[in-house]
Amino acid sequence: MKKIIVSVVIAAIVVYVFGVLIPDLKEKREVAKNEAESANFAKDPALNEQGGQPGGPGAPGMGGPGGPGGGPGRRNPTDQLRNDEGRIEIAKLDASEIPDQFKESLKENLTKADANGDGILSEEEEAELQKFQREAMRARMFDGLKNDDGQYDLAKLSDRMPDPMKDAIRGADADGDGLLNEEELQAAKDALDKLPPPEPRGGGPGGPGMAPPPAPEK
Repeated sequence: MKKIIVSVVIAAIVVYVFGVLIPDLKEKREVAKNEAESANFAKDPALNEQGGQPGGPGAPGMGGPGGPGGGPGRRNPTDQLRNDEGRIEIAKLDASEIPDQFKESLKENLTKADANGDGILSEEEEAELQKFQREAMRARMFDGLKNDDGQYDLAKLSDRMPDPMKDAIRGADADGDGLLNEEELQAAKDALDKLPPPEPRGGGPGGPGMAPPPAPEK
C-alpha cells in the first residue's frame, strides 16, 4: 500500500513539474523578453546607439595606459533589415525579430520614406525614416504628458528624459502654469527641433595609468 501511495505522489510531482511549472517559467521568460524588446524599440533610434562605460584606470607600477572603453551599445532595431550592401530592405521586416506590435507602424514609415518605391532605402531615404521615427517618438512622448483632463502636464515629464529636452519643454510654458496649451505645445516641439542631436556615448579610453611609486631611499 505504501509503495502505491509513494508512486502516486511521485507521479503527481512529475506531472506538476513538467505540466505546470516548466511551461509557466518558459511563458514568463518569453513575456519578459518581449517587454524588454518593446522597451528598447520604443526609444528614439538617435538615443539608442549608446556605447559602454569608460575604461578603468591603469594598473599601478609602470604608469601604463588605462583599461579599454566599454563595448558598443544597443543598435537600431532596423539594422536587422539591412541587406548585403548595408541598405535597409523593407521586405525583411516580416521575418525580422522586431516585436509584432511595432511592425505595422514601422512598415508605414518605411514605405513613406521609400520615395522611389523600390523597397530599398537610400541614404537620403534613411534620413527621412529617421525623421519619421523621431516624430512618432515625440508624439508618444507628448501623449504621455496628458493628464486625466487631457491637458499636457509638465509634472508628468519622465526622469529618464535628457535634461536639455526637459528644459526645452518647460521653457515653452509661457504662462508658468505647469500645463501646455496648443500654442505652448507647438513652441515646445519647435524648441526640441532646435536642440543639437545627441552624441552617442561610446566606450572611451581608460584613464591614465598610475605613476610608479618613488624609489626607496638608499
